[in-house]
Amino acid sequence: MTIDRKGFSRRDFLITSGHLGIGLGLAATGLLGAPAIIMAEGRRPTVEGGVMSGDALTDRAMLWGRASMPSRMLVEVADNPEFRGARQLPWVDVLPSTDLIGKIDATGLQGMNTVHYRVRFAALGDERAVSEPMVGQLRLPPSTPRDLRFVWSGDVVGQGWGIDESRGGMRTWEAMRQVRPDFFIHSGDTVYADGPLQERVALPDGLHGGVHVFGTYVENRVHGGKIDT
Repeated sequence: MTIDRKGFSRRDFLITSGHLGIGLGLAATGLLGAPAIIMAEGRRPTVEGGVMSGDALTDRAMLWGRASMPSRMLVEVADNPEFRGARQLPWVDVLPSTDLIGKIDATGLQGMNTVHYRVRFAALGDERAVSEPMVGQLRLPPSTPRDLRFVWSGDVVGQGWGIDESRGGMRTWEAMRQVRPDFFIHSGDTVYADGPLQERVALPDGLHGGVHVFGTYVENRVHGGKIDT
């Protein structure tokens, strides 16, 4: 499948999945169950940007990952964090034509309340060069009525403001994680391409008429509409 990356929107990505391998499962290779072989790091793919899931139904969900080089995306799913009895999904190749992004429609998940998934990438042409695993989990919609909990966010521009590393980074995300939501709605605004953002910006000082340079949550405290210096 060839994708024109010009105008390739997030919506296009969400509705475009890779070609799933049929018939040649991973059981023959034994890659998923085996530890990665120690070799030069340059030969091994890495998982870029973590792993994600979405579009969950009662029996299936989409799993997403991005590699650092052309690779084969290898995924296991299980109903427990130890991956006992894990099931291997059909593989998908991630290529430059899809920006090295792989997306798998994980089916056959009925009866699993929480799905644990583990993603690796194997370099094309060298199946021994396997990335370190990256794990994730998701909750499927309930088949019987029960309360649901979700969290939402938006305007995560990505320029670094509000991230206080001395206090654990952007602690809002940890607070959301701790409530164990069934799903997360992200309202967007992760990048402003029409106005590149600097890591630190000088602003008028509301108290002294000078400038105040801020880059972290601590430095960006505001009281009464004025910048606290």
